[in-house]
Amino acid sequence: MAADKKSKKKQKEKPPIKIATPPDKVYQCVVSAPKPLTTSEIAQKTGLDSKKVYRICTPLEKKGLLEKVKKPREKPLFFSLIIRQIMHAGNHDLITTLNTELRIIIRKNELRDPRMERALRKFFANMLRTYPQYRNAINSGMERLIGTINRTNTKDEVLELLGLRPSYPEVCIWKPGPGH
Repeated sequence: MAADKKSKKKQKEKPPIKIATPPDKVYQCVVSAPKPLTTSEIAQKTGLDSKKVYRICTPLEKKGLLEKVKKPREKPLFFSLIIRQIMHAGNHDLITTLNTELRIIIRKNELRDPRMERALRKFFANMLRTYPQYRNAINSGMERLIGTINRTNTKDEVLELLGLRPSYPEVCIWKPGPGH
């Protein structure tokens, strides 16, 4: 009788629910996709951070389960020469303000006029108060600009530090590998 109760208990027990691990999610996402996916597309579909997705895909590539192809990015990223950073939502206002206001200061003053350096230092001090999280970038941008002013002969050479340069870095595209 005790054996009957045990067998009935076993019949009633449901199999354990298998929770997909992040590597499983990433692998299934890539394998089930109709076309190869970029790291950021995989991150969007799985809800994982793109850096984590890349760290997951690399070992899967070594096992032959995924294959990585690099191609140039379709949409450009924009690089700010003055603070040497890629523009993103967090620094967009800072870069826009720098490019706009610094042009005004440079055009208003003569190159070697001490008033220009004072105006620039005052402006950058204001930027440091407004954007303390970018302290290092702002300080190096100020030194780079003042150094450029001291060694160039024309305002056009100084103004080259302002503005944005498009950049098309390579992106990783993942597809099922030969071991799939």
